[in-house]
Amino acid sequence: MCKIQVRKIVFETNSSTQHTVTVCNQNTMYTDYIGKTIILGKNVDYDEILFDERKKRNPIVKINQLWLSLLGSDTSMYQFMLKTNFLKETFKKIGINVEISTDPNDYKWADEHRWYGDIDNLDCVLGWVFNSEEDIINYVFNQDSWYDSYEDSYMECPYEDDIKSGNKTEWYRNG
Repeated sequence: MCKIQVRKIVFETNSSTQHTVTVCNQNTMYTDYIGKTIILGKNVDYDEILFDERKKRNPIVKINQLWLSLLGSDTSMYQFMLKTNFLKETFKKIGINVEISTDPNDYKWADEHRWYGDIDNLDCVLGWVFNSEEDIINYVFNQDSWYDSYEDSYMECPYEDDIKSGNKTEWYRNG
């Protein structure tokens, strides 16, 4: 369930945002990461993770997107820990170690952006990826899998032609 946030004294544009996640299951490549450690939260550029079009297919960006999606307002501490462990164990099975930064300086941006609803929106669209280990691996390590958001004034997904047949795509519209 996704929380609806009402904001007071905010300019209303009447526009909405469409969020999509596409998961492809063919040509997933993670061999470059076997035996390495990915540290979630370390050197995270929030704008890069959510808004940088050039980075949307980067595996480090995508695993951090999944992890950040767990911070959604409807997530209990139990669910956060359960899914964080599921993420870590999924990658451990394929030889990739996942750790979490505990340096408070790595999270200065989190409180600010949480109030904008960006993380809640991420949770609404990426939450289903946690339904299977296969979807998590395919989302992170397949170049044809990505998260994106755009104003729905486009009237259709601006990159719909890039979505290959057989992919799983989830759509979420807020506004």
